[in-house]
Amino acid sequence: MGLCLATFPTLARAAPEERVARGMRSLQMQGCVTCHSLDGSVSAGPSFAGRFGELVEVRSEGALRQVRFDRAYLERSLRAPNADVAAGFAPDVMPRFALTAEQTEAIATALASLRHPPPPPCSPLSPFAVIGAVVVLLGGLYLWRRKLSRARSQA
Repeated sequence: MGLCLATFPTLARAAPEERVARGMRSLQMQGCVTCHSLDGSVSAGPSFAGRFGELVEVRSEGALRQVRFDRAYLERSLRAPNADVAAGFAPDVMPRFALTAEQTEAIATALASLRHPPPPPCSPLSPFAVIGAVVVLLGGLYLWRRKLSRARSQA
């Protein structure tokens, strides 16, 4: 069941960037980013980065299950935070929120704009590590070849 932005005239008239900005401000003002990161790092709660629209694992009434992290899940989590607790996180930590539909939609828009965090950059190999690896490799080849020639001479 989709949500028509025309239901929320103020939000519907805003440009996409403004809707995202409103959502980000709501995340800040409500204190969401105190426990949920926007960059993929783990905190008291799961990160918001790249989760919107994805299947996420939650614990519901003691059983693990997967749910789609969408506007409905967001709204349910705000109103009844212990209904579906993100797997690996403790219940009774997140408070209840009574947000307007416009605030919830703005937050959903902001969360949908967040992408998965980029993988950590690869650190270049130091020249000493490369030289060490080459020395070990050549030393091993030398010893193997020496052992092989001894075996041939004894045969």
